[in-house]
Amino acid sequence: MHYSDLKKIHATIDESAKYDPLTKAIIKSSTALGHYLWTRTDEILDLRRSWIRFDLSDKHGNKYHEVRLPFRKTNPLDEFGQVYDIYPCPLEPAHCGYSALQQMCVAYNTAIGKDYAADELIFPKVANGKVHQNISMKHANFAQMLDVLVDDAGILEGRQGKFEPRSLRRGGGQHDFIHKTLYPRFSLPAAKWWGGWGAGESVDTFIKYLLNELESETSRFGDLHNPQRLHSRHAVQDGNREEIILSSINEIFNILSRRCVRTEQRQPTNTGEINNISAHATTTVAFIPNATCVKDVLTQWFRGQPQQGLLLPLKDWDVSMRNGHGIQNPKERKKLQDLYVNRAIIGKECTLLGNENTFIHSYAGFTAINKLIAEIRKRQRQRLPVLY
Repeated sequence: MHYSDLKKIHATIDESAKYDPLTKAIIKSSTALGHYLWTRTDEILDLRRSWIRFDLSDKHGNKYHEVRLPFRKTNPLDEFGQVYDIYPCPLEPAHCGYSALQQMCVAYNTAIGKDYAADELIFPKVANGKVHQNISMKHANFAQMLDVLVDDAGILEGRQGKFEPRSLRRGGGQHDFIHKTLYPRFSLPAAKWWGGWGAGESVDTFIKYLLNELESETSRFGDLHNPQRLHSRHAVQDGNREEIILSSINEIFNILSRRCVRTEQRQPTNTGEINNISAHATTTVAFIPNATCVKDVLTQWFRGQPQQGLLLPLKDWDVSMRNGHGIQNPKERKKLQDLYVNRAIIGKECTLLGNENTFIHSYAGFTAINKLIAEIRKRQRQRLPVLY
């Protein structure tokens, strides 16, 4: 979502009579903060008061808020998350996460008559005039409101594509990496950290997020010489900006490609690594068997399942294997990555509790793997220390 699109959405919200003041504040503040932090919709809607410290000052006296983002999809195993310092950017109000948080606090206090409690959501669900402080808005409902606002603002007229849950993330990344003019742009290492991407992330991911504008970009550019399109964002008139975009592309390919070297190409540095490489060298394609119960998951994580084709325990997999080594189909590779993350959530929680028997006793009653993962996430959030 381009910054100019976000400005139009905010202007349309201000003029709309369809929503109550709190809902307007939720939409404006969540989209501004999501654009600023490069988050997916579900990540920003799940933000809680206990993950924020307000009105801090750095050593130079500059004001900022501190926001922690645990359980990001790009790094779902980091239950404490990265911490972001949210500084004001008044020249870009639709992208200003600092003012978005302040305005949301004011709107919440006005509607509820009190400040946030530690465990309450920053962007709660509002239904039939009632505020549900501990229930997040469903993504489908948020997407539906956003679609209506996009249509009302006429943003996609003459453009083919659609906005998706990743649109704020994609748009914020492109804004900070390429399009920003009033504030300094991000370098590639800064963009990689800010977006929460792990060390093994593929080049394709960076290209998709930092260059593609829409989820399905099928625009026709055959009429770019039409005088009516001289002011299109695609009709670049600033030579310096064109150089910036080209250098950004080169930076992605030249720097990131050198970093995405498969682990098995390195020389082993110790006996443990030699054994590890020897074990996984027998597996030409990363593979995770189906798990019919929680005990299967724990077996796969701690001991492997050689009889099922899993020779190396999942806890010992390196970055190459976790990213789907040997799998050519992108969808199948993504499926394996998601399976690994789910196994890792369970396996690491078991390690935290001490042993498998304690884990099974602690989570007795959660026999379905998806429900078990949801319960683990819930307890992990409860264990997070309060920031303020």
